[in-house]
Amino acid sequence: MRKSLKANKGLLAEATKGTAAGQLALLKALQSWLVSPQGANACANAAKIMEVLYDADLAEEEVFTKFWAELQAQLAREDAELAEASASFATLTTDKAEAEEAVRLADHEKSDAAWYEKQAEHHAQAMRCGGNPSKDDEAAEKAALAELKKCKQYHIQTSKVQVARSKNLSEVSAEFETSQRLVQQFTQRAAGGGMLFAKHAKPFFDWLAADDDEEEEDVEVN
Repeated sequence: MRKSLKANKGLLAEATKGTAAGQLALLKALQSWLVSPQGANACANAAKIMEVLYDADLAEEEVFTKFWAELQAQLAREDAELAEASASFATLTTDKAEAEEAVRLADHEKSDAAWYEKQAEHHAQAMRCGGNPSKDDEAAEKAALAELKKCKQYHIQTSKVQVARSKNLSEVSAEFETSQRLVQQFTQRAAGGGMLFAKHAKPFFDWLAADDDEEEEDVEVN
């Protein structure tokens, strides 16, 4: 890679036209290539590759500095996005667990209500009066029918609650899955791309910054 850059120094200089914008575009293009499947093997030598560009005057020091500052700002934004997405995912994980528990309880209550309604139906059937019922028989039948009505209403109520809880779980689950995919995407991005390039290119930019500091100290001493 370094040999290729040196050999094509003229073509690269012509492509950038010696402008800061052209040189910045060259650095960004090289970064993109180094983290691509085609250039991944050369990424570990990013610092040396930057050094070749510097020595060949293919990019001015100010351009390198601007490129590195923009990259650091980009990585900071990506870190913030990952942190925000992770926090949202943690909240949704809790919300989903609570929604699942709410559905479980609603299912249980609906099942119990259905059982009590069934028992009330059997009891009401058994309490039906025949001909010439006594007042006690009539009272027992009336009480059984009232209990059956109450059980039916309770079953209807628990059914509505179960539907509402299930709908809420579906909505929370959809948000959870979207958030999960977002965290995965941001995590993968953090493990590669700009972060991977920065990791391997850092020695060169640290040297460049240190060199600037030394020059400033020399000026102050003089």
